[in-house]
Amino acid sequence: AFPVAMSSLQQSTGDPRKTGLKLVSQKLCLFVDLERQYLGGYTELKLIPSRVVSEVRLHCRQLAVSKVLINGNETNFSYDNFLEQPADPRADPQTHSLFDYECSLKAAHVASDDGELCISLDPSVFTETRRGSAKIEFSSVMVQVHYHLLHPKEGVVFVLAHSINQ
Repeated sequence: AFPVAMSSLQQSTGDPRKTGLKLVSQKLCLFVDLERQYLGGYTELKLIPSRVVSEVRLHCRQLAVSKVLINGNETNFSYDNFLEQPADPRADPQTHSLFDYECSLKAAHVASDDGELCISLDPSVFTETRRGSAKIEFSSVMVQVHYHLLHPKEGVVFVLAHSINQ
């Protein structure tokens, strides 16, 4: 097992006019355990709001989120992985059809479009700063999401030396 730390700078996530938030930077601190096929750590997002918003939605499929911090304070969140278990028509062919499965899967994709993790934002986290007399700007908001992933099903593949020799 060894820790890995990475960071990246991105201009924005989605359309800032729609979300009201611009991603300025993202930091990732990751702990990797190859033997257990485990990833854990946190990501830290620096966001600049263009207006007061009540929530932040993020994509984080397969992850078990343990806590979320806003500006260093723990906050409420909900996690809905709509793609986790769509109804498999092979499980009970009498009650499920392929058409029902396709409809269920499409609905899960649509529901997941905005992200599975919904983080509540209290209005008190928004601090106004003024530049000029007409425009109101806000100070950055730091969002930290702590998570882990054990035996990922997709996206990350662990290949161990003893697996190669078999």
